[in-house]
Amino acid sequence: MKRLFAIALLFAGLAARAQETPTVTARVEPDSIMIGDRFDYVIDVEKDLVQVVEFPVFDPRDGKIELVENCPVDTLERDGRRLKLRKRYRLAAFDEGKYNLGAAQVLYADKNILDTLRSTDSVYLEVATFQIDSTSQSIYDLKPQRNLPFRFAEVSGYAKWGVLALLLALLMMILPAMAEQQKLTPADAGLTAAGYVYIATSNRSGWYPLPEEGADPYEVTIQQNDADGNVCENVVCITPEGAYMLRSNCDNQDCIDQGIVTLANKDTRILSNWIVCLPHQVIVELHTAQEVLDMMLASITSSAAASDNTAE
Repeated sequence: MKRLFAIALLFAGLAARAQETPTVTARVEPDSIMIGDRFDYVIDVEKDLVQVVEFPVFDPRDGKIELVENCPVDTLERDGRRLKLRKRYRLAAFDEGKYNLGAAQVLYADKNILDTLRSTDSVYLEVATFQIDSTSQSIYDLKPQRNLPFRFAEVSGYAKWGVLALLLALLMMILPAMAEQQKLTPADAGLTAAGYVYIATSNRSGWYPLPEEGADPYEVTIQQNDADGNVCENVVCITPEGAYMLRSNCDNQDCIDQGIVTLANKDTRILSNWIVCLPHQVIVELHTAQEVLDMMLASITSSAAASDNTAE
């Protein structure tokens, strides 16, 4: 009989405990801040496992307090059927004063019960501002704009480039006139060889001087890749008299059959001063030193004319 009575008391206690409404407490951390600082508005709820609570949406209070971060609900501890939940709102205040945030409100639902629970005490927050001491420090008017002296160092870089561009333009205009009046020779322009070989491919080009008379010939190897990745090779031999295609792995070997082009026969050959390898798109040209000088002067003249048109 005593055992049955103890069991009945136990179930009655558990039932009574299950019927307890959740308890709500609230606070701010910290409760005193400077204007613009952040603080946390914390709501704690202790409830039964089957009870449902809904935390409120923060009220901005006319813009004087703003929500910075809405933190998720944390489960702090669990003791049997009892749970302790915590909701944290990270806020910021931008107006001086003492605020009464009121009692925290939480929506509560349990079976057929729907109610609003409130914390027992109101929550207060004090927001202070910085004190300006106008007695010990005077307030001055804005200072006028300072007139700083002109410094050549500020524009020296632009001036140097401007002078360099001007000299280059003058050189491009004067050099052709000097060549016309004084008959500029190839040696004056640094063209010391009797002739020069120009080799051009689809993606590169270059000039090669003829060796001096009696000197040994030298070879220039050109390697390219076709669309299939195969290596296309041409070897040009440059002698004191001219140039010829020494080797080529092209299909028709026409470039080798074209023979040598020299300073003596370049004006009478069928291809004139050219050797052409069509399969590999390689062109070999032979020019005298005077022809190279004339091409240089023509290029300078056309560049000067283009600069004049741009300036106009």
